Amino acid sequence: MKYDLKGKFIAQIGSIGQGKENLYQPWGIFIENDVLVVLNENATEIKIFSLEGVYQSSFTIQNIWYCYSLFVKNGFIYLNIIQKSKPEDSEDELIAVYSKTGEVIQKIGPLVKCRSVYGYATFNEILMGASKDRLFWAHVNTPRMGYGRIDHYENSTITNLITTKMPEFRNHAEWAKNEGHDTPDEEKQNKNHQMRFVRYCYGFWVDEQNRIYYASLVLSDSTKTHKSIYAIRVIQDDGKILETIIPRFRGEIIELSHMIVGPQNVRYGIGEIKGKTLFFKFS
Repeated sequence: MKYDLKGKFIAQIGSIGQGKENLYQPWGIFIENDVLVVLNENATEIKIFSLEGVYQSSFTIQNIWYCYSLFVKNGFIYLNIIQKSKPEDSEDELIAVYSKTGEVIQKIGPLVKCRSVYGYATFNEILMGASKDRLFWAHVNTPRMGYGRIDHYENSTITNLITTKMPEFRNHAEWAKNEGHDTPDEEKQNKNHQMRFVRYCYGFWVDEQNRIYYASLVLSDSTKTHKSIYAIRVIQDDGKILETIIPRFRGEIIELSHMIVGPQNVRYGIGEIKGKTLFFKFS
């Protein structure tokens, strides 16, 4: 569905089905220039439309369980791929870069190494963002962030967020350990392969000045009660805090799920208050 910034319905793109112009279980979207890229078919297929809804092309992503996230930069499609192969057999393939025709351009790592397929899938889900010359990514379920130059990924930099000046990462990691949650180093999944883990990243974006917007739960008191609030840290690539934003609407804190930073650093988000979903602009 296409809406204006005031929430007025404009148009519908695609319809339910499995034909070339249809969408079935779409997982994510991204717009660059005048092109809409959709991660479709339970996150295993890419479909490309014009902003007027005219179908252009599609391709299927082979030998994967699913793609967790999608990003588009300079006409290339970046996908966080979760492969079907066992983790010990996997190459460093955290992100696969595709052309719009489905050709694999390159693969970028490194993966978080895990002992099981379930750990591999859980701890290698990421969100992505980019500035003019860098691609950034944040792991959703482990306190880790990476980035590399768009034209030279071999020298990627990885940051362990527990070592930064943001105390919530140390506090969450300590709480998870005390509660016996799974981590990449210590998987305790039960006989049904169910895992207990902490979600660290609730939203991620990067502006053209390489400022990183990282949404997380910030503990507001001790780790014993684990009482927390949703906050957006605006940080540098080394984890230095530039700004902290608490998104609110009519005095209520918004439970953030998605955000983007548009032209002129205008900030938008999607979140919930008391079960109601909001699209909002924030400063």
